[in-house]
Amino acid sequence: MHSVLERSDLMLESDPELVYSMLDSIILPESYPEGEFAHWCLLYGRAMDISIGNYLYGCRYLYYSYLHK
Repeated sequence: MHSVLERSDLMLESDPELVYSMLDSIILPESYPEGEFAHWCLLYGRAMDISIGNYLYGCRYLYYSYLHK
């Protein structure tokens, strides 16, 4: 899990969807040491925030583009 967390830290801003997938692939993250689990939770939440924000921005863009056709 430690190597996944390190890679996730480096890639979070550039590819949050991949980070989300990598973190989601970890089975039972709560079974790891408390510090690693806390780090996993922070990265997982941030990856979701970035991904959903990007998704919502894209949806708004498409919606407004469609309205102005």
